[in-house]
Amino acid sequence: MQNKGTVIFSQDDFAQYAGPGNWNDPDMLIIGNFALSRDQSRVQMAVWSVLAAPLIMSNDLRDIGSEFVDILTNKNVIKINQDPIGHQGRRVFQDKVRNKLNKRQIRKKPFFPDLSTPWWHDIKRR
Repeated sequence: MQNKGTVIFSQDDFAQYAGPGNWNDPDMLIIGNFALSRDQSRVQMAVWSVLAAPLIMSNDLRDIGSEFVDILTNKNVIKINQDPIGHQGRRVFQDKVRNKLNKRQIRKKPFFPDLSTPWWHDIKRR
């Protein structure tokens, strides 16, 4: 299995090709498999959503814990992944101090706001 850190770092090379009809695919979501913790699973779902990556699971929702089903079916995170603009998030900051696989990153993803959702109004006020 390819190291997920490597997959995430390499996505910026392909961001220019991503968009409606052309989705970069960093790999399957392994949420609920391979002993990922709840926090690790939340991070993977968030990263895949910002990357506008296909949300392909490597498991059966009927066979995983409810905490993982909640992560995989989070409607707000899915909306970020599948917004109509379809742009892939790009890295705008990376920590230069840590080693390659443990660097902190900030990614930015333009998306079309869904003004009907309560969380959008919370973001807009900040």
